[in-house]
Amino acid sequence: MSLKSLICSQATVSRFYDRVSLNTTNEFKKIITQLAYDFVNTNIDDPILDADSTMVTTCGNQEASAYIHHYQKNGYHPLVINEYHSKLLLSSLLRTGSAYSSNGIIEELEQIFTQLNNTGNIRFRGDSAFYRRDLFKYLENNQVTYYIRVKNFKKNIRESVMDIVINQVDWLCKDSHNPVLCKVKSYEKLI
Repeated sequence: MSLKSLICSQATVSRFYDRVSLNTTNEFKKIITQLAYDFVNTNIDDPILDADSTMVTTCGNQEASAYIHHYQKNGYHPLVINEYHSKLLLSSLLRTGSAYSSNGIIEELEQIFTQLNNTGNIRFRGDSAFYRRDLFKYLENNQVTYYIRVKNFKKNIRESVMDIVINQVDWLCKDSHNPVLCKVKSYEKLI
């Protein structure tokens, strides 16, 4: 069997796209994400959820497109959450270009946590955009260990260490040469 015989014609592709609607897209998303959840639940013992925002460049005057300073381009600013070990996409949220990097993270995690088996083994990673008290509290309430990169850690290290010592916060460092990978066991003890 040749590769050419496995590929559908341009006319078939065009007919398919003519019939695709928002409902069809949503149903595809449900099926694909359910397959991802099933795979993670059966094959990954300690899932790591990696959250990040990304850029979808737009041209012209697209609805909800905006200038995104970080990328210095116009576009949309979607949020994606992948499982690290499997590299599977567990959630994606198309957002306007003006959306802040962590907007919608708790709502997306709520959907993920209803599908994943959480026995206290789930870990969450994010960059400094996800350094939010409400997110920390939400993750702690769901028994999720989290690793959030802190911007300007060297600048704030004295204050952070004093908070940890004074409040007797348990903490672990993955790498003493890279303090941004430190984990604080309970954010509530820091406030």
